Amino acid sequence: MKDIRIQNTMSNAGALTKEHELQLSRSGIYNNVVPYSKSIEEVFLGNLKSDFWEFQEQFVNEPKVMSIKCNQKRFYTGSKKRKMKKVITTLESSSMFYSLHTLKRYRERSWSNEEINIDDFHSIDDKWISKLSNNGIGSLVLEDKNKSSFRRDILVPYGDGAFLGHIGMMEWYSPNRVSIYTTIYRKGIPSYSLSELTNQEVFLPSFTTRTYIGREDFTWFQEQIFNQYHSNDWDDAIDTMKNNPMKGDHWDLNIRM
Repeated sequence: MKDIRIQNTMSNAGALTKEHELQLSRSGIYNNVVPYSKSIEEVFLGNLKSDFWEFQEQFVNEPKVMSIKCNQKRFYTGSKKRKMKKVITTLESSSMFYSLHTLKRYRERSWSNEEINIDDFHSIDDKWISKLSNNGIGSLVLEDKNKSSFRRDILVPYGDGAFLGHIGMMEWYSPNRVSIYTTIYRKGIPSYSLSELTNQEVFLPSFTTRTYIGREDFTWFQEQIFNQYHSNDWDDAIDTMKNNPMKGDHWDLNIRM
């Protein structure tokens, strides 16, 4: 895989093209996809009423999705006409970003043609993601003043295989990845408000997948990490991962400063 350069590769995070829709369908996602730049607008317009995939392509040719849990409470007037009075929408984000390539590979390796279930991919294991982040797995390493890289072979076990990707940090104003939006109707005219935000930004661990592999394709140390993870020997699993990076430059995400 060629290096990914941040410079001159920024994409329109809100664009959802026909090519993206084709990639989404090949990944097992057919419905409930909302571009990143449109999600809040869709909440306020009343178009989001269930869980959805938030789509973005921050870098060219790297489309990805995050599963968002959506819960709404509707309040009506007490009159016979039962007009809408207020809608409170709660959005709970995930710590996982899934590349469309990842979901396609997962679908192929699980021998399934069914649509991917949002519930199954909302929160794989937040505690494991936090553990990896707190132990500095895959942290950005400065190589020189113009270039740095971090590991993209970090392993997150799932099913009879594992996701491979990199650890990052997400900027939030909520310590639990939850946002609350209120729409109030006065004489049929809506007004909008957000939940009270914290006074400072919160940075939370995140994981971005690059592919999915089955156990039949594991290296010896990936198999060891997998078993240590499921035996709750997480410290040993992290030591194994730290001491056994995948070989080859294609496992590094290189960034031009």
